[in-house]
Amino acid sequence: MPQIRTLPQIDLNRGVTFFVGENGSGKSTLLEGLAAAAELPALGSADIALDITLVPAQRLGAALRWYARRTMLPQLAGGLLMAGFGVMEVLRRGATAKKVVPTAADRGTTVLIVAAYALAVVAISSHWLPNVALPAPEAVGWVGVAVGLLGFSIRLWSMQVLGRFYTRTLVTTSDQQVVRTGPYRLVRHPGYLGSILVWMGAAATSGNALSLVAVTALLAIAYTHRIRTEEKMLTDALGEPYAEYRRHSWRLLPFVF
Repeated sequence: MPQIRTLPQIDLNRGVTFFVGENGSGKSTLLEGLAAAAELPALGSADIALDITLVPAQRLGAALRWYARRTMLPQLAGGLLMAGFGVMEVLRRGATAKKVVPTAADRGTTVLIVAAYALAVVAISSHWLPNVALPAPEAVGWVGVAVGLLGFSIRLWSMQVLGRFYTRTLVTTSDQQVVRTGPYRLVRHPGYLGSILVWMGAAATSGNALSLVAVTALLAIAYTHRIRTEEKMLTDALGEPYAEYRRHSWRLLPFVF
């Protein structure tokens, strides 16, 4: 390029995309289509909406707008998953279940989980992480929505079955008993399984593989500590009935873990 051939150095302080190709390969049409998709009023001296020579650019711009809106739908659904997860907290029943001040038995697990949620929101909804695109991001995004909805169902079912014993912090009551009905028949912590599925599903809708990996790692760390602490607390509080329950059930996934 003669304009820059003599420059000793070019400093670019933000991302730049170069279109390279032979004459007639569509570089100008693609740029014009991007301009039309962005609904820019003019391209040089030509009004995109009126210039009949730019009809291909208009059609390409319309297609690009349609595709952008379609690919955004899973991301919007992912945002609704995260918002719905927060709203679900109002469904807890009883003062003990809604208590936010942890006891000594909690051992910091509630704070760790809340921190994991906060970092998960950042990882999913911001550009803090480099973008490593998932394969077929739109399809993966809709799979993520389905996984998140499954997680919602499992968590709601768990809350309904456990009732006032589904507590925000780790605590036991004098009348607490081992529950073996509903999802607790096979899994000891189905509510946590549901939560993990919701957040992993939301992360999948971002289209960023690093977001999915980061969210999975955050939840794995938080819930591993939570489950170990909770099972020790319940074994100490409930004794042999809970120990026997542990021998005949799974932590999170039936027949797996």
